[in-house]
Amino acid sequence: MEYDPKNVFARDQLIQYYIDVENDLQKAKTLAQDSRILISTEPKFSLHLATIYARENNCQQAISFKNEILTKSYKHPIYSNLADFATKKCTN
Repeated sequence: MEYDPKNVFARDQLIQYYIDVENDLQKAKTLAQDSRILISTEPKFSLHLATIYARENNCQQAISFKNEILTKSYKHPIYSNLADFATKKCTN
């Protein structure tokens, strides 16, 4: 990311690594927040934040990011399904 700070793929993969492999939600959250600011139109970072906040049982924040995903993706069906899955525990 030093070479290309706006590399969405690299940022996305590193966030996913922090979540799934290292189980370090704080590192993932920090990188997702920074990425969301740097590349504000990309819905992936909002999706990561929705996932993280749902895992932390902060459903209000998770649902807020779910709505942001839908707006940024123009309610694209794939992102809509991913957003629903990410926040599933908040809607039951």
